[in-house]
Amino acid sequence: MSDKIISTNTQMEISNMRNMRNLPTRQAGYTLPEIIVGVVVAGLVAAAVLAAGKDLIGGTEVDGEQSKLDVIQKNVKDLYSQRANFSNLDQSAAIDGGVFPSSMVSDGSAFNKWNGNVTVAAANDTAGNTDRGFEVVWEGVEEDSCSKMATGTSADEVSIDGTSVTDSTGQVDPADAAQQCAGGAADITFLYNK
Repeated sequence: MSDKIISTNTQMEISNMRNMRNLPTRQAGYTLPEIIVGVVVAGLVAAAVLAAGKDLIGGTEVDGEQSKLDVIQKNVKDLYSQRANFSNLDQSAAIDGGVFPSSMVSDGSAFNKWNGNVTVAAANDTAGNTDRGFEVVWEGVEEDSCSKMATGTSADEVSIDGTSVTDSTGQVDPADAAQQCAGGAADITFLYNK
């Protein structure tokens, strides 16, 4: 009887082994749905990286323009430090006086990174006193850089396309700046008092 049990167990094992050979086996590699999911995830990651990179590069470009504005403002104030006002300050005097960083000047004019003109001239200060202030105008600032350019300054007053975006406390209102910058390239005027 024990021979019969062993024989029956052996037959069952052999039968199970035969059945296992007929089972489908997993092939090496990935299935089509796995590949599609992988490509979609990789695409989403790439899009996020590109968007972040564009914002980073755009921010850096505006930071560079703001640094140039700071240099111009400092150079004008230094050039006129011994005078009571900014009378006779115009584009010619600014270029001849070395007010602009050399990288901005070409053929007697100054240009920003958007190829718009940058001009300097005497102006009334925020209290209305003649020639006790000066303006730096940044023309053709692209819409996606306009608000950051307008809000990142120490100017006493900022106007975008002729509309002041400076509030009663002397600060640039970011909401007003964004509204004025909407719709395309804009001209930004930075007014500095003596």
